[in-house]
Amino acid sequence: LEQIQAQYAAMIESSHDAILSKSLDGTITSWNAASERMFGYTAQDAIGQNMSLIVPPERLDEERNILARIEAGGSLEHFETKRLRHGDVLIDVAATISPIKDHAGKITGASSIIRDIGARKRAEEELDRFFNLSIDLLCIANMAGFFVRVSPSITDMLGWSTEEFLTIPYFDLIHPDDHAAAHMEIEKQMAGEKVHGFEARFLHKNGSWRVLSWSSMPQPNGLMYAAARDVTTLKLMEQDLRRTNEELEQRVEDRTIKLERSNASLRDSERRFRALIEHGADGVSVIDANNNILYLSPSVAAVEGYSDEELIGRNGLENTHPDDIPLIQKTMQQLLENPGTPIPVLWRRRHKNGHWLWLEGFSTNLLDDPAVKGIVTNYRDVTDRKRAEDEIRKLNEELELRVQQRTAELQAANKELESFSYSVSHDLRAPLRHIQGYVDMLTREAQGDLSETAQRYLNTISSAGRVMGQLIDDLLSFSRMGRAELREAVVNLDAIVAEALQDLELVTRDRNIEWTIASLPKVRGDAAMLKQVFANLLNNAVKYSRPRDPAKIEIGCGGEENKQFVFFVRDNGAGFDMRYADKLFGIFQRLHHADEFEGTGIGLANVRRVIVRHGGRTWAEGKINEGATFYFTLNPAGLE
Repeated sequence: LEQIQAQYAAMIESSHDAILSKSLDGTITSWNAASERMFGYTAQDAIGQNMSLIVPPERLDEERNILARIEAGGSLEHFETKRLRHGDVLIDVAATISPIKDHAGKITGASSIIRDIGARKRAEEELDRFFNLSIDLLCIANMAGFFVRVSPSITDMLGWSTEEFLTIPYFDLIHPDDHAAAHMEIEKQMAGEKVHGFEARFLHKNGSWRVLSWSSMPQPNGLMYAAARDVTTLKLMEQDLRRTNEELEQRVEDRTIKLERSNASLRDSERRFRALIEHGADGVSVIDANNNILYLSPSVAAVEGYSDEELIGRNGLENTHPDDIPLIQKTMQQLLENPGTPIPVLWRRRHKNGHWLWLEGFSTNLLDDPAVKGIVTNYRDVTDRKRAEDEIRKLNEELELRVQQRTAELQAANKELESFSYSVSHDLRAPLRHIQGYVDMLTREAQGDLSETAQRYLNTISSAGRVMGQLIDDLLSFSRMGRAELREAVVNLDAIVAEALQDLELVTRDRNIEWTIASLPKVRGDAAMLKQVFANLLNNAVKYSRPRDPAKIEIGCGGEENKQFVFFVRDNGAGFDMRYADKLFGIFQRLHHADEFEGTGIGLANVRRVIVRHGGRTWAEGKINEGATFYFTLNPAGLE
């Protein structure tokens, strides 16, 4: 027994992992040589100390939970945490913790096997950085059919996010026709073989298929480390080349002829690409970072009038309009800071005959491209378009001036018309008063001497005179609404409504009317004019709801339109046919007979005139015998 114990002690002391034991209260009871190397304390320093010697203060609760678990008969395997090395240095460790039992089976403490995993952690961090920097797809997969880790380049390559890619079985992403070959490669890896250059089609998130070339290495832990590169473009090029070679193989029998034909085909391809540039209508130029011209397509001579010999080797700013040079310099700075990104350009260059051309196109920094080594600009002559745009701008300016002149003429005509309307209405009052006066005197003088028919005639003249007087008063009011100065201020509409209702008291006190009056927001406007709006709308509501018992009239605010409040007055009266809604706000427009409802047909015209002068609009909705709702908009009090 002593020999066995000695062997165990020797094994513990020779272990590369720290092996220590502790009582259930956390007191360290044993400490091997690896513990001394790992934590920097000798056995003499550590034994008898609490585990807080090597447990960071912020993880003391974790240690207490571990001891509680051990005391309950549990254990922990490969538990990763942090511990303290002498000098308060944090280290990453993985611990396996098991209960210690006495001869009676009672748990008296815990043994811990602790491994320093700092190197592994650092390696993982390096791996993370490597994964994140890689342009190719780097990944780790398991034999169960899932990727367990992929580099962010997966999004650029296949469109999937990292999280999405890890949740999809990799055979669901492989083209069905490539499954058999993929299974064979997996079997090779399971047998420990490396895979290099295996190609398979993988599903892009947009539904297309991308060809990926894979190299993979199996690991002892059952995982596969793999790297993939998108060779779709290369495969397409290979397919094109293969088709070309197949065509050549059908025409020739010996390898010399095939090579010659292949070279001829390549030369033809080169000529086709060159032809696209040299026979295109657009100009193509290549300059260096200092604006020196390296190449010009033949179309440049047609556009600018210069030959290659006159321009190549010279600085491109020489023929640039002076006003455009700062823009060209700014664009050059953008190109140098954003290689490979097309940047729009619009500038003027002098034609050989002296006039200025407007040129428009895109420049791309390909200085790093070994095949180009310059900044490429594709451009075209847009001088005619710019000239047309200038003509259109001038025409618009002339049109705007003519509109302003016409508007001024219309305003003058409206003022003249309003003045005429006011004068006519005002001048009609005097003869009308004479007619009305003489009718009244004739009625008194001839009372009792007139026949019933003559008396009816006089009554008709008198009634018509009163209607005419009311009509003239309404016309004068309508004219004044257009001529009066708008005195804007913050208006309390609740007070305006109260005054309008008070004015209607005589005509409403014997009526059964149910009023629904909401609190209205304050607006910006002319209080006197807005009182006239509510007076006219409420008077109409009272008048046209006369046949109803009870009459129902509602006043409220129905939200906003174009940052303006929408107000309404609603009744359950006679209503109207919506086919004629556009006539409601016109002067002298009536939708009901005068013997049904009195009025002159000017009140709603006054409402519209006031609201339009306040920058709002009016409209109405209704149904015959089901009532009507009149809407109008006003600016909030805070709007200047």
